[in-house]
Amino acid sequence: MIQCPHDPVTSIRGVSSLHCRARTIREIAIVAALASGFYQPTTNAQASAIDAGIAAGAAIKQLQSSISEIVDQLDDRVSARSFQLRTELVFLQSELGHTADKLVGKTFGELTDRQQQFLEDATNTITQAKVAAQDAAIGLQDLVKQVEHVAAMIPLADKEPRVRKSSPAFVRAPLATDPDVTLSINGSFLKHGKVALNMNGLPCKLTSHIDVSASFACPAKALVLKDERITHVTGAFDVEGEASWWQRVKNVFGAKMPTKTYTLPLVVVPRTLGKYAVTLTQNVDEIESADRKGDWGQTNPHCVGQRRTTANFGPAGPGWVIDTSTIVTSQECGRGSPGHALRNVSQAGFQVESWASNTGNCVSAPWPASGYISYDARGCSAGVVRWTERKSVQVRRQVAIEPGILEWGKSVSIPITSNTVGFLVSVVQLDGTKVDLVTATPSKWFAVKKDGAGTHLIVEPFELEQALR
Repeated sequence: MIQCPHDPVTSIRGVSSLHCRARTIREIAIVAALASGFYQPTTNAQASAIDAGIAAGAAIKQLQSSISEIVDQLDDRVSARSFQLRTELVFLQSELGHTADKLVGKTFGELTDRQQQFLEDATNTITQAKVAAQDAAIGLQDLVKQVEHVAAMIPLADKEPRVRKSSPAFVRAPLATDPDVTLSINGSFLKHGKVALNMNGLPCKLTSHIDVSASFACPAKALVLKDERITHVTGAFDVEGEASWWQRVKNVFGAKMPTKTYTLPLVVVPRTLGKYAVTLTQNVDEIESADRKGDWGQTNPHCVGQRRTTANFGPAGPGWVIDTSTIVTSQECGRGSPGHALRNVSQAGFQVESWASNTGNCVSAPWPASGYISYDARGCSAGVVRWTERKSVQVRRQVAIEPGILEWGKSVSIPITSNTVGFLVSVVQLDGTKVDLVTATPSKWFAVKKDGAGTHLIVEPFELEQALR
């Protein structure tokens, strides 16, 4: 009897209860068929069998197709975990292909208990991975372990080579002139024959080789990016297995050793995090101007002869000062007036002095009458004065700093003055997302802070390994 798995997450949508009630190989076969899309509903009379049985190879191909979909979805997830999960899935996909080759012509019911259990576990895990790849809120660490576990449970022949891991899962894009990039492959039974690795079509040099690992030095030019985008590079790892007695006999006559080929995925991350732009908010003193005008002078009363007047002018209010160079007077009445003049001119005020004389005589009435018999002609000296006042006011202005490029692990220092009261750091990251920070705080891939003296704003990209962990 096969026990229901104790995994608290049953992710085969629509058949979870059936999955947990499975107690026989036949019922597990139905579950795998449902998950893979190969099960055809039957009538009650036929419920004890699956139509003609499920082709094991077809079920595996369906799993491989699901893995391809997940790998495509993971392209939008930029983290070390997503890259690692991608690697594990591609290795599982390769191993499933090798398994399918051995099961040609067999149905699910003809498989061993171990093979059936493996397909069931693989279906369950791949279904979970499909959900996780679509939801960025779901963590990938546990799922990576589950995929590793399923891959480890693939039934293999005795001493058959198996690839379990490769490292690193991602590298920073090298320059064509950089040294070779080291890639390591771990597994089991890897030294029972020759191994070879090609990355992006270029051969890598074998640097170490033991039964559980093989290391290669791959040319940097195989990993050079054409543009600043995350690129998924693939390689082909060939490993020869140990020949059987009969294969060794045939090898005398030119037969080849049994070889397995694995697709080796590697994520190449651009050397730059992205582009940044900084806008500073500063308190700036600006000069506000206002035009003013005023009337000066007067018309003399009768019988006063000559008369002088002084008109006083000052700023409109606190903070305002007079631009003395702008004072202009104009005379609109000048009967009996020799002119007018500016006096005591300063930024705090000025005066316009004017004078005018009456013409003719005032004749008094004889006593005892009072008043005048006739009057003189009144003089006048009057006009308008215009000037400009200025005032220093503090306003907030946005000052854009020249944009630039952020490289992993390299800080950018931007000078700021004491009148800076705020900032906006905008970074368009390599995954296309835009991050805006207005406080000294870290984001996922970089941090913004001020130096100890407060004279510089520092944009600090993390090292690549730290940013993507």
